[in-house]
Amino acid sequence: MNYIKLIACWIIVNSAFLPSKGQPFVLDEHFAICTDRSIYVAGETIRFSIFDLSDRDPVNNLFSSAYYIQLIAPDHHIFASTAIKLSMESGGQGSMQIPSTLPSGNYFIVGYTKWLMNQGPEGFNYLSVTILNPYINERLNHKNKHRELTTISQRSHAEDLPDAIIMKDHAFQKREWVSFFIDPKISRNLNNACLTVVPKGAMKCQYHNENEGRSMPEGKFRYMPELNGMTLSGRVTGKNNASVSYARVYFTSLGPDRNFYCAITDSSGGFQFSLPDQTGKVEIFGSAEHQEIDELNLRIDQNFTNEFIALPYLVLQDDSAILDVYNKLSVNAQIAEQFKSDLKENNGIHSTGKDRDSVRVYFYGRPSKVILIENFIKLPTLEDYFNEVIPEVAIRKRNNKKKFVIHGNNAELNLFDPLVMIDGVAIFDIDAVLKISPRHIVRVEVITEPYIRGNVVFGGIINIISKEDNFGYVELPSSGLLFEFKMFSYNGQSGIIRNGITRHIPDVRNTLYWKGNLVLTDSSAHHFQANDVSGVYEIMLMGFTKNGEYIESTETFSVE
Repeated sequence: MNYIKLIACWIIVNSAFLPSKGQPFVLDEHFAICTDRSIYVAGETIRFSIFDLSDRDPVNNLFSSAYYIQLIAPDHHIFASTAIKLSMESGGQGSMQIPSTLPSGNYFIVGYTKWLMNQGPEGFNYLSVTILNPYINERLNHKNKHRELTTISQRSHAEDLPDAIIMKDHAFQKREWVSFFIDPKISRNLNNACLTVVPKGAMKCQYHNENEGRSMPEGKFRYMPELNGMTLSGRVTGKNNASVSYARVYFTSLGPDRNFYCAITDSSGGFQFSLPDQTGKVEIFGSAEHQEIDELNLRIDQNFTNEFIALPYLVLQDDSAILDVYNKLSVNAQIAEQFKSDLKENNGIHSTGKDRDSVRVYFYGRPSKVILIENFIKLPTLEDYFNEVIPEVAIRKRNNKKKFVIHGNNAELNLFDPLVMIDGVAIFDIDAVLKISPRHIVRVEVITEPYIRGNVVFGGIINIISKEDNFGYVELPSSGLLFEFKMFSYNGQSGIIRNGITRHIPDVRNTLYWKGNLVLTDSSAHHFQANDVSGVYEIMLMGFTKNGEYIESTETFSVE
């Protein structure tokens, strides 16, 4: 295989996403956020949809594939964060749990992409939500003394979408099934839409800001768009915070799969690469090395913005009509909390030790050779095992430092150094590796072929696996950085909202039905079950026309 050609192809493919010198990077982004309600109780879940209203370039058709959502107070205090995977066809949807300690008040959901982060807070999307906390007697105080964004305004409700929701009956018994249709002709008017069913008054007019993205000239932006999933980016620096170019950067996710990523820094010391579509939080160990510079610092970009955002303080409404809605939602939420199931979601904890490791498959797949230490006589050092029972690997000395060389049928193995790892984490100090006590090691896996990962070519791979997943007690690289990285959240529940309700538990749902990515050409019926709370409810269709105009339609029914 011609690895020089492979590297050239990588450069050509990646340069296709970069602007030509002096030319603007054309990627206009325009998004909107819709929620299942505008009024929530602390501890409840906010369900939301992200609609992509961008005017796409028909030639490049580029779009960001990750969208970041945060729940913030007007003074920028951040209470929750999540990341949503976007698709060009259906946008994205997700959910976010409200902390139970929030004081009552009006908060904002803020949303943005990495590309919009180049514009700063005034290029983000905002949507107001009211949060009630019946458990504490406290209200959100206005402490913001900074300049506020002045483009927040009430979302207008257009009236040109009448009779979009078709219902045969409008009165139902508790727990009776409710059905309705969306007029198929609506698909001629709307481009993006969602459905929600909530108590009447739980969806009030919200304040919003839906700015359009702008082209930015070359060199004027820090963040590249995430075109293929979430990215991990950052910079390698040396003494006096000087950028270090052409350093190798290695990252290993410490979950059960032990994914491995690597890259070479550019002329400004920066790096960026795409991560797989994982969910939840991932613990990552990163390190860097350079042939000429020993003291390196690894700086990781946050995937959520840390820029200060000052938003208008909205006074909590307290007229009699809205107080009645507040009381109903709060009572329902408190009853639901009392009957909450004790079943806990799988937290992703896996078995430890040899049993877990025996089934682990590393990123490189099936190794060329596996050496089980227990199959050989006991030798005093790991170096003895390499010398005596692993003929594919030789130990050489260069500048008074030991190095590995892998033998094989490919001449390219002599051109590149092998990737040396312990438990899937890259290690640079070979002398320290060879001093590991063999009693801590269960096996050694060797790849005897050149291996390309990212934009780096390795002369094979040596992975030493410890018995207790503790890296054999070897000292990890001094440039190493252990950090937690928040990946995509799980998609928000779409359809019938049940929350574990059974016939023995009162059904007091505040959201009865939520369809975040409504397929407008689908003329099939929508079904949901009424709850146990008498009153008037609203079915709300919310969406955007092909011209980007917000529009909605509402139909009411009663539960008796």
